[in-house]
Amino acid sequence: MDVDLTEKELNYIKWNLRANRMYKGMRLPHDVVLWEDEWMQPFINKIYDAIERTKLAKTLKETTQKNTQTSSD
Repeated sequence: MDVDLTEKELNYIKWNLRANRMYKGMRLPHDVVLWEDEWMQPFINKIYDAIERTKLAKTLKETTQKNTQTSSD
């Protein structure tokens, strides 16, 4: 399933996951687990990759637009 998220949305997810990761391995009351390494670490890695792809796509689009404007002048 492919979902197109904006850079802001991806960063929101990233920072929420990072906040939970602070509690990795901690013993919390009532056996609460905030960081489940088996699925959360791969998920945050995907988020980092998606942010990088979004930044690259944005840079490519801006560069293409500048080149198009320059060539039409």
